[in-house]
Amino acid sequence: MGWADQTFAVLDVETTGVDPQQDRVVQLGVAIFRPGADKPEAAGLLVNPGVPIPPQATEVHRIADADVADAQPFGEVWALVAEDLAEASFLVAYNAPFDTAFLGAELERAGLEMSGLMVLDPLPVFREHYAPPHRLGEAYRRLGLGVLHGAHDACTDAWATGRVLLALRDKLPEDLSEAEQEVSRLRIEHEQQRAVWGRHFYVRNGRLLVGFGRKHAGREARLVGRGFWEWCLGTDGVMRGATPRAVDAMRALAEGREVEVPSA
Repeated sequence: MGWADQTFAVLDVETTGVDPQQDRVVQLGVAIFRPGADKPEAAGLLVNPGVPIPPQATEVHRIADADVADAQPFGEVWALVAEDLAEASFLVAYNAPFDTAFLGAELERAGLEMSGLMVLDPLPVFREHYAPPHRLGEAYRRLGLGVLHGAHDACTDAWATGRVLLALRDKLPEDLSEAEQEVSRLRIEHEQQRAVWGRHFYVRNGRLLVGFGRKHAGREARLVGRGFWEWCLGTDGVMRGATPRAVDAMRALAEGREVEVPSA
């Protein structure tokens, strides 16, 4: 039986920040996808984080202190979904390292353990086959699933993530273990490229492609006009965080020189 024909659980969290050791979960989204079901069973459960929610976090997910004042702490919320999670053959999350890091930290604080189930992450698969941007809403739209309304609601994002994974099923092996290995391979390859090129470039089939901007993202860098690279080099917002290799590449492109791209 292939992984797409098994029951799986999608998890998504909204948080007070980006550091799982310092920040807390404020909403847990769970969607259970069962073979043959007309639609997944999905829920978004508010969590009392025990700390104030920063205004900048509220701007993202629209959850404020008053919304979670009467909510249960994470350990009690997790207990509410544990029975549904027990049905699942594997877990799913979009950009899984973020969600699993927060879930692991919250479970440890609650004296509980993280499930040992495999985790499939659609993000590395989508990123391998589609040009940036790679946000969940973009994946949802570009895979022909429609416009994702209500993004950054954990329930909506969990439901959408499951649909994105199923839409990418032909890009993964049918066997669950092999699919998980392929996702891991793609993630490691991306991290290696990111260390070299940052967000500005990525390599596919020996070609250097543009990794940013709606106009040029996904285009071969050498085919983009020199004026664009000259503009980039003089724009602080674009160059912020650029790796040395990315800066060298932009200089070469601005001067009309070839950029050496590693073959592997």
